[in-house]
Amino acid sequence: MAPIISLVAHCGVLILVFMLWRSDHLQAPPINVIEVQLVAPRPAATPVTPMDEPVPNAEPRMSPEDMAAASTATPAPPPSPDSAPATPTAAATPMEPAAPAMLEATEFYASDLLRRPENAQVRETLPLLAPDERIVQLCNIEALEQIRIANAGRFPDSLDTSAFEETEISNGKLSAPLGAYRAARKWFYVTFECTPGPDLESVVEFTFDLGDEVPRELWEEHELIPEDFDDD
Repeated sequence: MAPIISLVAHCGVLILVFMLWRSDHLQAPPINVIEVQLVAPRPAATPVTPMDEPVPNAEPRMSPEDMAAASTATPAPPPSPDSAPATPTAAATPMEPAAPAMLEATEFYASDLLRRPENAQVRETLPLLAPDERIVQLCNIEALEQIRIANAGRFPDSLDTSAFEETEISNGKLSAPLGAYRAARKWFYVTFECTPGPDLESVVEFTFDLGDEVPRELWEEHELIPEDFDDD
């Protein structure tokens, strides 16, 4: 009986040794490699709290805390008159262009010029003219001299007081709203007012404004010539 048990034991040892030897030679199964790409995780969806089906034109529900706060809140005071929006004012009416700044003469020259011997014929002719024409001639003499003195180096040799607007005589005062004078074969705008003395032989008041050069394309229309021509 003993030899049989011994034989069975030896057989069991041999089987165990054989199994251990096979386990050292087992090969692991091949591993499949998978390419991995990093992807930014999507934001977690915000859980939506189930709500009752909305009712058209229904006012939003208030919590008990909101209702308590609303009941104790102080109502806003009505707007004061000072805070009321200002009533828009009407747009300002465009103003007329300002009149030119007139120079006021402090010295007058017409009477002295008429006393010169070379002006004897003019001096003798003036009393023969009608009063208004006499005022025009006397004021023209004064204007030419005032322009000459105001424009150093520019000698005016002709004057047309009504080149662009008619002159007016009122209460013995001549107004020339827009005339022209000639100097160095060019024409320039001029505006003046002239008041002769009671004897119509001198000037007691004279104001004037000298303007820019008159464009040449306006000369023919207003009968402004570059120079005088003597008749043969």
